[in-house]
Amino acid sequence: MIKVNIHIQLNGGKVEKEFTYQFQIENGSFVTIYGSSGGGKTTLLRSLAGFVRPKSGTIEVGHETLFNSSTGVNVSAQNRGLGMVFQDHKLFPNMTVLENLKFASPTKSNNKIKELIDYFDLTELLKQYPANISGGQEQRVAIAQALVKSPSVLLLDEPMTALDFETRLLVQEALLKVQKNQGLTVLMVSHDLRETLRLSDQVILVDKGSVIKMGAPQDVFENVYTIKQEIDGVVVGLEIINEEWSVNVLLGEKIINVTRALNEFADLKIGDVIRMEIH
Repeated sequence: MIKVNIHIQLNGGKVEKEFTYQFQIENGSFVTIYGSSGGGKTTLLRSLAGFVRPKSGTIEVGHETLFNSSTGVNVSAQNRGLGMVFQDHKLFPNMTVLENLKFASPTKSNNKIKELIDYFDLTELLKQYPANISGGQEQRVAIAQALVKSPSVLLLDEPMTALDFETRLLVQEALLKVQKNQGLTVLMVSHDLRETLRLSDQVILVDKGSVIKMGAPQDVFENVYTIKQEIDGVVVGLEIINEEWSVNVLLGEKIINVTRALNEFADLKIGDVIRMEIH
């Protein structure tokens, strides 16, 4: 269980910003911190990682207190046992991809490294230096590098923003496999609704420095359409329930759920665009 109850003040010249966050997260959950730019998503993530010190409050991960303003506890970022990947995460330029992974591994376990190489499809990159691979490839390596340390919690600050669509899907699938297979707790900052809906067990909706809503994605982004219209939607979820397809479709910044006979959606897959008539 992760328990957060903090108040942050940041001074930037004449402007003072305040942030207040309070929530709890179950172990093994994939949680997305969602909201518009400037709403405080990255500040929250950096405070959990130990790079921003709250003015007051507490941060607890499992049975360990990482921050407590009353008792003076403030565990340093390097000792929190958390993995973090930034948007502009950089690898060591003088090391190959494989050397970067081995350097990050505390046990130098070849099995763990091989597992992540397979998850993130890195085999053809292992002998390459960071300068010779694309930004998307480097970000895949960076996520694997964070995971090779077997962190208790993985923190991701919009890690897939710069990736093309196919690479983003590959990384999303890899993240989900690692998260489910290892029971890993993941907190990811995103403003991509499609990505949020596909990956998240829970969503923390942040705006103007505070949590305004938290829950399952369908509850956080619920919406009722009252005007008849045709609109293109993106498939973000597919499952079979009671011998019917249950399909989550992203329409603008909202999702709706539709059910159809199995033969109607036989070839449908996540990422497909479908035209729907909405009432």
